[in-house]
Amino acid sequence: EARKVEETLKPHFEKEEKLALPLLGLLKNIAEDKPIEDPQRAAELADKFATEYEKMLQEHAEISKSLESLETVARTAKKRAAVTFVKNLRRHAKLEEEVLYPAALLIRNSLRR
Repeated sequence: EARKVEETLKPHFEKEEKLALPLLGLLKNIAEDKPIEDPQRAAELADKFATEYEKMLQEHAEISKSLESLETVARTAKKRAAVTFVKNLRRHAKLEEEVLYPAALLIRNSLRR
């Protein structure tokens, strides 16, 4: 089950590192009304994130399913560390869905003005 989770997570994390995290790195400058180093590249990245947004949410659903299986196996085997890992990853996904991804979309909106 852990391998299944890893196979689902790895490409998703790579996508986040390429799209969401660089956008979120612009938040401080935008909030402080400071210039963006390469606004054209930032806008292209923001558009790419917006295109991938729904798919990334679907990936979270797939990850959640694989986490359910891992949690069941971990609880049965009394692997507390694995159960804690699952809980932490779910909490992280919720933060992304409710705060970080919407913030990235707001950054996109700000760049388009």
